[in-house]
Amino acid sequence: MTLRISLIFLFVQTMLFGAAAATVETLGRSSVGGNLGTSVIPDGYYNIRAAGYSGFRISVSDFTVGGMYRVQAKNHGGTFANVGNITNNAGAAFSFSVSQSDVDAANSLTFASGQQVYLQVIDMNSDGDVVATVAAVVTNGYGGNNSFYIDLTRPTVTARADQYVKESQSSVTITGVGYTTPANAVSVKVGGTSMSVASYDSDTQITLTIPSGDFGGDIIVTDKALNETSAGGLAMVIDNTAPTVTSATPKTSLKNGGTTVIAGSGFLETTTVSPIASVKLSGATTGIGGYNVDNNSQITVTATTGNVAYGFLTVTDEAENASANQNNAKIAIDNTSPTIASIKNAAGNNITIGSAETNYNTAKLASGSGANEFNLANVTGNPVVTIGGKSLTELGVQATYADALITLTIGSSGTDVANGAVKVVDVAGNEVTFGNAFTIDRVKPTVTSIGTRYVKGSVATEVNGTGFTTNGNATLLSLGGEAIDTNGEGSWTPDSDSKITFTPNTTEFTDVNVTVTDVAGNTSTETGKLVTVDNTDPVISAIDDASAPYIFKSGTQFQIKYTGSTANEYYTGGSGTSSSSGDAQILINNAWPTGMTASVAASAITLTAGAGETNGAVKVLDRSGNDVQAAGPVIIDNTAPTVTDVTPDGDTGNGGANDNLIHIKTGGTVTVAGDFFNNGVASSDVTVKLASTAWTTYGTVTIDNINQITLANAEGGTAPGNLVITDIAGNEFTAATWTVYVDNTLPTVTKVEPGAIISGEEAVVTGTGFMNGTAKSSVKVGGNSAASSTFTYVVDSDTKITITGGTGNISDGQIVVTDPAANASTSNVKMTIDNAKPTVTEVATASIKNGSTTVITGTGFRTTVDGAFEDANTAFTGAEAGTDIAVKVGGNIPAGMTFKVNSATQITVTAGAGEATEKLDVTVTDRAGNTSVETGKILTIDNTAPVLQSISVPSIKSSGTATLTGTGFLVGGDLPANAVKIAGATPTGMTYGTITSTSLVITAGTGNVADGLITLEDAAGNVSTSLVYLTIDNNLP
Repeated sequence: MTLRISLIFLFVQTMLFGAAAATVETLGRSSVGGNLGTSVIPDGYYNIRAAGYSGFRISVSDFTVGGMYRVQAKNHGGTFANVGNITNNAGAAFSFSVSQSDVDAANSLTFASGQQVYLQVIDMNSDGDVVATVAAVVTNGYGGNNSFYIDLTRPTVTARADQYVKESQSSVTITGVGYTTPANAVSVKVGGTSMSVASYDSDTQITLTIPSGDFGGDIIVTDKALNETSAGGLAMVIDNTAPTVTSATPKTSLKNGGTTVIAGSGFLETTTVSPIASVKLSGATTGIGGYNVDNNSQITVTATTGNVAYGFLTVTDEAENASANQNNAKIAIDNTSPTIASIKNAAGNNITIGSAETNYNTAKLASGSGANEFNLANVTGNPVVTIGGKSLTELGVQATYADALITLTIGSSGTDVANGAVKVVDVAGNEVTFGNAFTIDRVKPTVTSIGTRYVKGSVATEVNGTGFTTNGNATLLSLGGEAIDTNGEGSWTPDSDSKITFTPNTTEFTDVNVTVTDVAGNTSTETGKLVTVDNTDPVISAIDDASAPYIFKSGTQFQIKYTGSTANEYYTGGSGTSSSSGDAQILINNAWPTGMTASVAASAITLTAGAGETNGAVKVLDRSGNDVQAAGPVIIDNTAPTVTDVTPDGDTGNGGANDNLIHIKTGGTVTVAGDFFNNGVASSDVTVKLASTAWTTYGTVTIDNINQITLANAEGGTAPGNLVITDIAGNEFTAATWTVYVDNTLPTVTKVEPGAIISGEEAVVTGTGFMNGTAKSSVKVGGNSAASSTFTYVVDSDTKITITGGTGNISDGQIVVTDPAANASTSNVKMTIDNAKPTVTEVATASIKNGSTTVITGTGFRTTVDGAFEDANTAFTGAEAGTDIAVKVGGNIPAGMTFKVNSATQITVTAGAGEATEKLDVTVTDRAGNTSVETGKILTIDNTAPVLQSISVPSIKSSGTATLTGTGFLVGGDLPANAVKIAGATPTGMTYGTITSTSLVITAGTGNVADGLITLEDAAGNVSTSLVYLTIDNNLP
């Protein structure tokens, strides 16, 4: 009864409120979970991604408000079982989550891959009575049911038929699990690129269709539930691009173990490129011992045994893509060694030695069995030839190659080799060594010296050098480039590798070069290795100028002469005469004088005397031992004259006697004492010069004997110098101890400055001829000799004398200078030595102004010099050069002041713009510099007018007074008469008194003046200009 009531209630409720409903989705798809789309979790599936959110999301509607609900789950074909707990409804419509673990815990339910899960929700009232049981609707549920297919297993790829594949390759399968459960996998990708599936063979195998293009990477299978194969599994490379071969280096033949390097691209495996599977020669691996992929663009190939014809190298990758044939990548495999049958020269003769010389520079190597011994057919490259282990390049040898012949051409430079093994290594490295050794000898024999260069017939000489018997005896000895005719010209024998003996015959040779040719055809190249065969004596025709005796000194040249025309008798003909002292072929008195040198020409031998002295006959030899002699004699004299004294030496100048300064003028003589003034033979007297001028220019030379010469001055002249004495051989002696002055020139005095001086003051005399060398002239002034009371002097130079005044007086005395040769000046130049001071007795006007004059009287104002004294009309300033004359006030000369010396007792002074206002003493300095010493002789120069400042009352009458104040009233002395004026005049009876420098008192008289300008004139005549006025008024009103 209760159930029926409940059913009726449910029916009524449904009619009134609508039917309860529920929907379910994976939590990963819901908005409160992962909010993932169907591309990640498809409808009707609970996959690995769904499991990541671990549950479901159920939404219900039209449930009992205030009631409760319970979730139930089951597998396909099973019975619903409770999931979790009974839970209160959150309203009529609400959503909630159910965990995977709660569903998995439901009784008799299996939550695993391959199962289906159904969910339903029971709506109950608050009493727990069932109101409705509704299925949880699944959108596009699995199999058309409201169920989820559980697939928590990733598909796997455990194997593939081939890792590296290309387009149209068949039967390319992958193996694993999960390919068709619960339906076919939705995709297969390689490296992210989708593949076409040819067939789903089973849940464990898929057959793929391989497309074009190049790509690769992991194989990823996505099953129906959108679970994917884990990354990092098996990979596959789809490779439709063949590797590229561009060249092989070397592009030649190889023998076992030889290598070549293939250049190209696509050799290294990448995700889109398959690795190299094989390297082939002419389409096969025969001859290829192995290879190594060095990098993406290089493979090193190693050859093995056997022989393979020249063919293409190709490279094939694991996807069976093969490179195209490339002409630059061809090799052959060659393991057969060549042979050498013979080595011949260009003439076809067997040889074991060669050089760079013509007829010796070709060697031909012939193979033993014919074609292709040295060069394999079609193979690029040439065999390598070495001799003695050295390359042809090092040896300097060029080679041309044929299949059965190698022609070697020996160049002019390179390394030589002695008895070297000849080896030929073909391009592949197969080698053969010839049985006979071979020598390359470019070393020319050397001729280092000729034992005896100059010989006579039948006298042997040696040729010294190297390489005369190296590799065999020398074949030629040549003179002047032609081989010796052993019958007529001599014979030679190679004694050793370093010596050949040559014995000349009667044929003469002159300076021919000797060369030697060795067994390899090399000829020595040295020049200057000369031989002369000479059988002719020299001839002497004359000695120098043919005038005996012949006296020469060291450094003097003289000649031995030949005047004939026979060439063989020339001093340079045949073997010639040596100019070397060591050869001793030019002799005087049977010896080569010490230090003598010689220069040999065809018809003259020029000799230069040396330090050695000699006297005797001359003998000349040639280098071959032929000789001639001339009686001579020839004298070499290197002993110079000497001087021990020159007299007289008695000059009286500042130098004094016995100072080795010898002075001579016309009429005098000089005696020279010494030695070697002649050679003891006729016409051998010495000559005498004064410096560079022959003494005969000044007078006569008499050689009194070997020890004395007398020199006389009869020709005048003027010159200083040392005596130079030269003997007949040219040996010269300079008597440097003595200086001789031929002096016929008077000193001159041109001026003296200043012309008047006082004691201790200097005057400079200028002129010429004051000194002969260091010997100095003497001086007199006005006939007075130097003394402390007159003057002293110093001869400063040949043109200057300084005179210092003494304590006495010399008035306008002539200056006379007498040189060491007693020549006295005649110049009428005078000077005064004045030590008398002027005196000042009076200054006429004691105060003056600019332009005014005053007269000074006294004594000693004029000084006579050179016959003249100060001009009365000359205005002096006190600054004139050459004179000390001055007038000073208080020790100074006021600016602009001038003065005239009217006479010896009067000077007129004119004031200038400068002032002297202190009533200072006047002094007068004369021309010589003496200054007056009197005091109390006062002079004021005042150019400043008095300044009036005020008057004590503006108006006074007769006998009335007014005090005038100001400045400068008494500058320069008392005011003159009528110094004060009013309106330009002195009013009748006006007087002034009580005068100070700044004031005076005016007393009115009977005269009248109305408001008159007051002026004041000072002692110097300066008149004030101040505007001060005074009225004198004696009129009654």
